[in-house]
Amino acid sequence: MIKRLRGAGLLLCILIILSSCGYRIAGLGSGTSKYAYTLAAVNNRTAEPDLERIIEDKAVSFFSARGALGGKDRKRFNMEISLDRLSSSSNIVTETGQTGTSSMAALIEIKLSDGEEVVYIEDYSAKTTYDITSSISENRIRREAAIEEVIGEALQDFYDEYESK
Repeated sequence: MIKRLRGAGLLLCILIILSSCGYRIAGLGSGTSKYAYTLAAVNNRTAEPDLERIIEDKAVSFFSARGALGGKDRKRFNMEISLDRLSSSSNIVTETGQTGTSSMAALIEIKLSDGEEVVYIEDYSAKTTYDITSSISENRIRREAAIEEVIGEALQDFYDEYESK
């Protein structure tokens, strides 16, 4: 019984210390963005086809998770996301069954307007790596996940920068 009380007391002390130091548990924030965004346009300026869906799905998921889509009580911006560059390079080992790595890099332009004029425009870049194998279907899945990851990183950089204004 005393050990349980000590454990509960210790846990309570840790939570009080963490909350008073400005730390918070990830995912338990207010979930409300400072601004509201409407995804007005998604552009793929690369030679690779059919990336608009991936960009749009990632952006909607990203901003929805942060409570940044909608809300009439906050300043609203129309957002245009343009994928300007997407490049990959691979280190391939030719022996069967061995795995290589590939890197994926993206340059994304984010433009905000208040309905009348452009109020913000900035480029964001991101890079990641992923493993490649001898399975073509597995490589396609991993490549798409890497594309989603670099888009997500660029959106996070934008969000952190713009929401801190």
